[in-house]
Amino acid sequence: MKTMSPAVMQNVVLVVALLYLSIIHLRRQVYDYGSYVLDVTGPLMVMTQKVTSLAFSLHDGLTKSPEKLTASQKSLAIKEMPPMLDYFCYILQFQTILAGPVVFYNDYRDYIRGINFEKGKDQQVSRNFEPSPGCVVINKVVGAAICAVIFIQLGPSFRIAYAKEESFFAHSMAYKIYYLYVATLIARLKYYHAWLVADAICNNSGLGFNGFSETGEQKWDLISNVDIINFES
Repeated sequence: MKTMSPAVMQNVVLVVALLYLSIIHLRRQVYDYGSYVLDVTGPLMVMTQKVTSLAFSLHDGLTKSPEKLTASQKSLAIKEMPPMLDYFCYILQFQTILAGPVVFYNDYRDYIRGINFEKGKDQQVSRNFEPSPGCVVINKVVGAAICAVIFIQLGPSFRIAYAKEESFFAHSMAYKIYYLYVATLIARLKYYHAWLVADAICNNSGLGFNGFSETGEQKWDLISNVDIINFES
């Protein structure tokens, strides 16, 4: 990014990052087609999102006036190129390297500097305590455990591979729709499990605080992999 003009860096980084990620995915299809193992493609997907978001934030901060930016762009805009150490620490951040969630650079920088709790500072001072993620972490860990138990218990009974067998086609259309819906829902649970655990890890380390709600409740939704209820509904 340092060697490119800020006017075009976001497009170049996006193309190069997606091209490299696509090549790695295609390579996996060649040497390990149909398998389900953890490899470099998982962390690479997270890093691709981080490096492209960083490039767009630099583009907004270095080439556009504040009047032309939305409120979200203003909060994420970066005015100077991050030092190399900061860049690699951000890209390889240990809490998110395996399963996300994606953290924007400015939010990560505030967290590292210890100023991420300053959101809603007036309300925080009036309560005379530092925000605690305890309840949020417990809820996410419990949710992750529920997803794991359901997947383990029901997964063998609703195999997606069954949809390719001859006996599956003998059933009615209603049964096929029902089976595929339930089977794909159960298949998603393993991802929900990993994403909720990753969210809990970030929150437990103090990352994700987003101020207070109008009722004074702590908000820990600054970063998140998935909102299961809203997604499924």
